Amino acid sequence: MYNWTKEQTELLKSIKSESDFDRIALLVGKTRSAVKTKANRIGVYSYPELNTYHTKIPIEIKAYLCGHFDGEGCIRMALKDSGKLKQRLFVIVSSAHKPSLNLYLKYFNGAIRDRKHFSKKPMFSWQITKNEDLFNFIEAILPYSIEKKPQLEIAKEWLLKRAEERKTVALSNEFIEYSNDIAEQLKQLKKL
Repeated sequence: MYNWTKEQTELLKSIKSESDFDRIALLVGKTRSAVKTKANRIGVYSYPELNTYHTKIPIEIKAYLCGHFDGEGCIRMALKDSGKLKQRLFVIVSSAHKPSLNLYLKYFNGAIRDRKHFSKKPMFSWQITKNEDLFNFIEAILPYSIEKKPQLEIAKEWLLKRAEERKTVALSNEFIEYSNDIAEQLKQLKKL
């Protein structure tokens, strides 16, 4: 049961997503857990999947949120020196009008937090960091965006490349350098 043939090990190298573990477990006659353990031992991991759910959102909502985001939103990248999956993209929208932020929350998940403001006026911010939610948000508003369109396009490109990187191993040096370049581009576009 614990021995793996060369053919079975070669099958493991075709893993791309979480569902592949079940498929290979059936083909090799082993449990899903055994397949995942062996895949980890030989350095084969699944890729993150970006599911699309933005197509179910009404166009009016997408257009409204895009206009609101163009005026009040921000795209940033958090970077760490380590290559251990710490590089992350996030979107923030701040507003004193919480019902507008509730729309973002309703359609794209994330979280709303209270923020302190120098005028003592109540302020709130909605933020998303999960790649799947970011991808859906960007895909939903990109066709309607004017001001933030270049930033959204850069962020979308980064998310697609990030989805190609393996999920549970350290990020490649090339990807870390690429992410640093993207972070700098986003910072420069924010200044415009």
